[in-house]
Amino acid sequence: MYFFRFAIILSLFSNEVFSNNIFFPPESFKKYDSRISLNGDWQNSWHLDRLSQKSIPMNDVFEFENKTINADNIDFYVVDVGAYDNNTSVNKITLVKNFCNDNCLYSPSGHGTHISGIIAGKYGMWKYANIISVKVIDCDMSGSYDSFYKGINWIIDRHKSINKDKLIKKSIINISLQFGFDQIINNLLEQALSYKGLFVIVGAGNTNNDACNYTPSSCINCITVSSTDWYDKFCGTNCYKNPFANYGPCVDFLSPGYEIFGTDILSNDRVTGTGSSDSSAIISALSAYYINTYNIETQDILKSYLLKNSIDIDMSCSPFNNITTNKFPLFPINDNPIPSYSSTMTITETITNTLTTTITSLSTITNTLTTTITSLSTITTTKPVSNNIITKIINSVSNCAETIIKKYL
Repeated sequence: MYFFRFAIILSLFSNEVFSNNIFFPPESFKKYDSRISLNGDWQNSWHLDRLSQKSIPMNDVFEFENKTINADNIDFYVVDVGAYDNNTSVNKITLVKNFCNDNCLYSPSGHGTHISGIIAGKYGMWKYANIISVKVIDCDMSGSYDSFYKGINWIIDRHKSINKDKLIKKSIINISLQFGFDQIINNLLEQALSYKGLFVIVGAGNTNNDACNYTPSSCINCITVSSTDWYDKFCGTNCYKNPFANYGPCVDFLSPGYEIFGTDILSNDRVTGTGSSDSSAIISALSAYYINTYNIETQDILKSYLLKNSIDIDMSCSPFNNITTNKFPLFPINDNPIPSYSSTMTITETITNTLTTTITSLSTITNTLTTTITSLSTITTTKPVSNNIITKIINSVSNCAETIIKKYL
C-alpha cells in the first residue's frame, strides 16, 4: 500500500520545510475590524475589487455583483483539514468526508473553513456555491499520502458516478496543501484531469522557493497559483520585504494572497489570511464563473479563458522573472474580449483540425496551379495568347491561394 505518515508542521507561521511532509503553506490569520463599508457583506474584500479592474488604485466597484453561477451545476471540493459545516457564514457545505484516522471532521486551525469562506458564503465570491469538504489532514495536524490519495480517488469516483450518462455537474478541486515532490500524487491529479468537467487548482506554496520542487504545485496540467498584494507586488523573491510566495515555471497565474477575507471557524466573523492558499481559492471561485458561463469542460480551455482575460504584473523585481508567469486573471470586463473556444474540443484537437484543413487547402491550390500551368502550355502551343491574358489567369489563382492561406494560417 502506498502509505507514509509524517508530522505536519505545527505552526502555520513557520517557513521551515521538512522533506516529504504534507503541510499547509504557512498561513497567517488575524481578526479584522471593518474600517469602512464598501458593499454589504463584502466590506473591504479588496481582492474582489481588484479582480474587477485592469489597474490600481481600486475603485470599490465589484464587477461580479451582477454575475451569477448556477450552483447546482458546480461542486467545489476543498481538499484540506476539513471545514466547519455549521458555520452560518459558509452557507452550503453540503457534504463532509473524512479520510483520516480520527473522529473529528475539521481542524481547529480553521484553515479549511477559511478557504471555503473565500469561495462561498457570506464573505465569499458566490453566496450559495456547493462546498464539499474533503478532509485529508488529521486534527492533530498530521497528514498522510494515503489519506490524500483516498480523498482524490473518492472525488474522481463521485464525479464519474454523477456524470455517468452525460456531463451534468462539473467539479473544481481546490488544494491548498503542499508536500515534497511526489510523482505518484501528480499522476493521480493528471488522471483526475482526464475526465471532462473536472478541474484542479492548487496553491504554489509559501516557502519562497521553486514551486516545481513540491507537490501538487509541480503537477503539469494543474492550475498553480502564486500570490500578490494589494499594490500588485509579487509576494516572493526580491519583490517583497518578507517574501513567501513560490515562483518558477510551474506557476501558471498570480492572484491576491495578502490579507484576504475568509470565514472565522470560531464565529460568524471574518478573518484575513495571507498565502497562496487564498490565491488558489480565489482563482477556483473565478474559474467557476468562466466554466459556468461558457460551458467549459476541460482544463486546457479553462486556462485559455483565464489567460485571455489576464493583465500583466510587473515582475522585473524578481531574479526569476524570466521563468515565472506575470499573468493575473480578472473577471471579463467590457473592453476585455472573450475568446471563442469550443468547450467540446480541446486546444490540441482545434490545432490539429486547423492544420488538416490548411494542408487540404494548400493541396487544392497546388492542384489548381498544376492544372493552370498545363492548360497554359496547351493554349500557347495551339493558339497564340497575349501575355496580358496569361498574367490575369496567374493573378486570379494567386489571389485564391492568398485568401485561403490568410483564413487558415
